[in-house]
Amino acid sequence: MLPNLVGIGVQKAGTNSLYTILQKHPEVEVSYETEIHFFDLDRKYSKGIGWYEQQFPPVKDEKYLCEITPEYIYKEEALERISETLDSKTKFILMLRHPVDRAYSHYTMNKMGGVENRTFQQALEEEETSGGNKKYIQKSLYGKQLNNFLKYYSLDDIHFIWFHEFTTNQNKSITDLCDFLGIPSIELNRDVHRNQSGAVKYSSLRWIYKNNKFLDPIKDTLHRFPKMRSFLKSFLENRPKKLSVEEREFYFSKYFQKDVELLERTLGKEIKEWHGRDFVPAEG
Repeated sequence: MLPNLVGIGVQKAGTNSLYTILQKHPEVEVSYETEIHFFDLDRKYSKGIGWYEQQFPPVKDEKYLCEITPEYIYKEEALERISETLDSKTKFILMLRHPVDRAYSHYTMNKMGGVENRTFQQALEEEETSGGNKKYIQKSLYGKQLNNFLKYYSLDDIHFIWFHEFTTNQNKSITDLCDFLGIPSIELNRDVHRNQSGAVKYSSLRWIYKNNKFLDPIKDTLHRFPKMRSFLKSFLENRPKKLSVEEREFYFSKYFQKDVELLERTLGKEIKEWHGRDFVPAEG
C-alpha cells in the first residue's frame, strides 16, 4: 500500500515533532523512519515503487498511511512525481514558519554542525547574488512553493499547520489536523516540540568534552585534522545569538516580504502573526 497522507514541508518547522505525534494516533500508520526522500532524490526514486512500499509497516485498520519529507514542497519535480504515483485523493500537510525564523534556524543548525562559517547576513547576501547549496532564502519562499503545489493539487487537498500555533497550543493544532483528516483527535500529555537546533541536545556533550582529562589524547589527535578542528570549534561554541527585532524586520522586508504577499494572495488571507514587532518567534 502507498501512503495517502504526506507531510511535504517545511524544514525547521516541526515536522519531526509531528511525525512523533502521528505515531501515537490509532488511525494513522507512519513510515518506519521520517524523511524517506523518495520523490526528491533521484538515487532513491530510481529504486522504484517496490522499495518505497518497503519503507512502511503493514496497515491493519488504520485510515491513513503517512510519510513526512519536508523537502518535497521545495522540489517541484518531487511534487510532479507524487502526483503521478500516489492516489488523487491523497491528503497533504504543510507546516509553515515565519520565513526569517525558518532561515535562521536552518543557518543555526548548520553553524552548530560545523558546516557554516559565515555570518547570517553574509550567507543571505551570497545566496542572493550567487546561489549556493544551503538555500536559506529559497527554502523560505512558501508562496512560490505553494503555487508549484497547486499545479497538481488544490487547496482543499492540503492542511496548514502554523509553527507559532504548533509551539504554543499544540493540542489545538493537532485537533484541527484531525478534523481535516476526519479522524478523532488525541490528547497530548505534553508538548513534543523541543528541537532547538542542538542547543540542549549537545550541552552535556560539550561539558564532557571540555572537562574530561581522559579525552585529552583523543582531542590532540582530532585537532590535527583541519576539518575536524573546524567542526569541534563550531561544536564547542555557544549557540548563535537570537536575532533582534530590527534584524528580523530587515531580513523580512529585504528577502521575504514579496513572497509572503504572494502566499497571502494565494490563501486569500493575511498572516497577521508574521507582520509587526509584537510577534515573538518560537525557538528551534
